[in-house]
Amino acid sequence: MVSAEDQEIHAYFTVSTKEIYLEQFDTIDITKTKFRELKVDLNRGQLIKCFLIGQLGKNYNLQTTIALQDILNFINEILISAKNIVGNRTVILECSEELVPLYAKHGFQLLPLIDHVKGELLTMYQVIK
Repeated sequence: MVSAEDQEIHAYFTVSTKEIYLEQFDTIDITKTKFRELKVDLNRGQLIKCFLIGQLGKNYNLQTTIALQDILNFINEILISAKNIVGNRTVILECSEELVPLYAKHGFQLLPLIDHVKGELLTMYQVIK
């Protein structure tokens, strides 16, 4: 994210596409309605085609007041446009256990792994409306 005022990079992120299979996650608490909302392809082994947010951060070398919500709103605007072209509507990110509460405050939900090993990254998701 480049500021129009000073032309400096205040925040950065990458977005790619990824397919995840829900068989590796503990989906006991996910309802059929949620499966439909996630656009799960049950014919292909519970496959979800997702946007993956990666390398999310802000430039701490600048005196910036940009907040995580501002960055996520900017990403969401881009992904809404991409959704209309690509068709994906689920957004995922991978984070450490310590960051789960932070992303949960911004609407992401945890997809708990069946065999989670402490220290491994966790997957969180959000559905683009």
